[in-house]
Amino acid sequence: MERFYGLPFFRQSAVSTADLEHGLTLVLPGIEAAGPYAQAMVDGLLGAVPGAVRIFYWGIAFPEGYFPNLMWLRRNRARAAELVQIIQSYQDQYPGRPVHVVANSGGAGPAIFAVEMLPPDRSIDGLVFLSGAVSSTYDLRPALRRLRKGIYNFYSHRDWIVLGIGTCLFGTSDRKPQVSCGFVGFKRPAKLCDAENLYAKVHQDIWTPALVDECNHWGTHGFSACPEYIRRYVAPWIARNANSAE
Repeated sequence: MERFYGLPFFRQSAVSTADLEHGLTLVLPGIEAAGPYAQAMVDGLLGAVPGAVRIFYWGIAFPEGYFPNLMWLRRNRARAAELVQIIQSYQDQYPGRPVHVVANSGGAGPAIFAVEMLPPDRSIDGLVFLSGAVSSTYDLRPALRRLRKGIYNFYSHRDWIVLGIGTCLFGTSDRKPQVSCGFVGFKRPAKLCDAENLYAKVHQDIWTPALVDECNHWGTHGFSACPEYIRRYVAPWIARNANSAE
């Protein structure tokens, strides 16, 4: 599909079998569906994580997308089921290789739905949220049971317009009118008997002013797919062996 002056949206170069032999990282864009943010995430991951890096285009293209991509829960769950099939197909062909999912903004919804849908005998290594639009009180336990390393969540208090006011007005990816995990982080349940051990697998990284000089990351939503941040902080977590999870 061609959008925006002929830019090739929803297209990507083929990956080699040699890359697939070493692992797979699947990238989910935000509610813009495709474009520079998705490519920025790929740029931050390529050469810094083992194996192949592929974009999973889950959303409807701009301008028809955006709000439907955020609000159409039934469609997003159906797309998540397609992602599950991609993961299982890869694992069948390349058993034992690491699999990670990296989701930006609204892509956090289909990403976590897919992890929850994995059969009991299946798991992946890790799930990364970059300024995710999932609610901050989301019950992570079903997903964490399918994750060997767990969840890496980046959030920023400077993202208050999109992931604070925005999701309070229009709802999160899981359709809750509240602030998102990309704004205040995930909140650990207080009275869930199995939450403590599972939530130990949730690694949260908050934006600090030091990231401006270090990565040119200013903490607002436009920087949520910052490739230099991904290269310096996210990629090492992905590259780490699942057995050394925090």
